[in-house]
Amino acid sequence: MKGESLYNMAPAGLVEYGLEQFYLSLAKYGNLPWGEEPCFYWVHNPDTGWPSFIFSIRFPYAPQVKDIAELKLSAEKGIFPDSLVVSDHRSSDLLNLLAHAGFVPVLSWKGMWCTEEMVNFLPVNEKVRLEETCNTVQAEEFAGVVNEVLFAAKRISPGLVVTSESAGLWFYRVVFEDRLAGSIALHRIGNLCGIYLVTVKPEFRRMGIAQTATAWVIKKALDEGCNRFILHASKMGEPVYLKLGFQPVSRLWILKWGR
Repeated sequence: MKGESLYNMAPAGLVEYGLEQFYLSLAKYGNLPWGEEPCFYWVHNPDTGWPSFIFSIRFPYAPQVKDIAELKLSAEKGIFPDSLVVSDHRSSDLLNLLAHAGFVPVLSWKGMWCTEEMVNFLPVNEKVRLEETCNTVQAEEFAGVVNEVLFAAKRISPGLVVTSESAGLWFYRVVFEDRLAGSIALHRIGNLCGIYLVTVKPEFRRMGIAQTATAWVIKKALDEGCNRFILHASKMGEPVYLKLGFQPVSRLWILKWGR
């Protein structure tokens, strides 16, 4: 993927690249260990509930079995994280090789994208508003929602949730009638906007909150000069994004080395 411009990148590649860059930005601003190897970037967070990933985007299209064996050995030794993010648009052989080596699929999302022309702005829930995190208390509340909805008993550091507009990062708490209902984040790379950490507490679901929040941040990104949008959707979230004009282009997998 190195050397390939965002302009020429296929939608599925943009989804994978955007997710990689978002987590790398979180690592850099959260003072987490991260690094670059010839075939991948890695992010490691031993102290919080954030995932520790090797990003497969920089794997060769035809990876050698010995390369995967070396990855497995590194995971066994604790040199690199033991989870990989893999997109099925790259190669089904890669998924098969990783599974054969002992990496077990544990989670998947639909990679989705749309352009400015594809966006369908539906009626919004007027009781929903977004508040940008700008102090420690708000950051802790944002982290608490993400923790509750995405990471169950694990704890994430509110220090990761910072306002970093210079890096194209924006974090918002989603409020419904003065009650904290969810969270959402944006990451801008040039004219590409990634939408991440879209969480809605269980008691606020099926009320159009995620749809309203996503539409709101798309308008924000348009004002910032973005005209392409990507996200990764859970099975529950996919119908929401289809209504907004997003189209599925790939499936993203998390594979974890089976200890």
